[in-house]
Amino acid sequence: MILTGFQVTSLSYNDTSAGNVFASGVNFKASATGQEYTVNVAKEVILSGGTIGSPQILQLSGIGPADTLKAAGVDQVIDLPVGYNLQDHTSNTMYWTTPEGTSTWGTLRDDKTVSDAAMAAYKAGDYANSQWTYVNEAIGYVALKDIMTNWAAFAQNATDFTGPSFSVLRSNLASSLTSRVLFQSTTSTAWLPSRSSTPLR
Repeated sequence: MILTGFQVTSLSYNDTSAGNVFASGVNFKASATGQEYTVNVAKEVILSGGTIGSPQILQLSGIGPADTLKAAGVDQVIDLPVGYNLQDHTSNTMYWTTPEGTSTWGTLRDDKTVSDAAMAAYKAGDYANSQWTYVNEAIGYVALKDIMTNWAAFAQNATDFTGPSFSVLRSNLASSLTSRVLFQSTTSTAWLPSRSSTPLR
């Protein structure tokens, strides 16, 4: 059975003695003021609430840092550093304009003559002069807090930021691109406070 329109509020336990905790079910509601229901499990509870949701459910269930639970008014079941070390993967995109006549990947897509010539050079082993030559690339994620000398100032500036500056964007950019820039900017700045020790509740 799949229930929609409900949210898990906490785990329920049938035994918390001797330091052992066994989840026996989950509690859930349709709204903050709605009636709470409990469903019991025959075997085990699988928690899959994602990067934010899982720590939140655990903390609301009494599993988390003692000081965080106490401040949120949650009875502690196990003192664990749940909800810490969260690192968000922010995405930053850069766009360039090129002078008229510059050969780009778009040229390979739009000009069959250029595309065929570049492919012929590639097949002949002339990798230096073929745009079809593949250049390896990699992506790495690092925590900004670990590489910045003044994280507090950066986080404060980002928190005070009210939105992206479109002055650097060309006026004829597609609306979908503009909306992506806005989404990335808002999402990045919205989650910055989550790197602090603020309770997830």
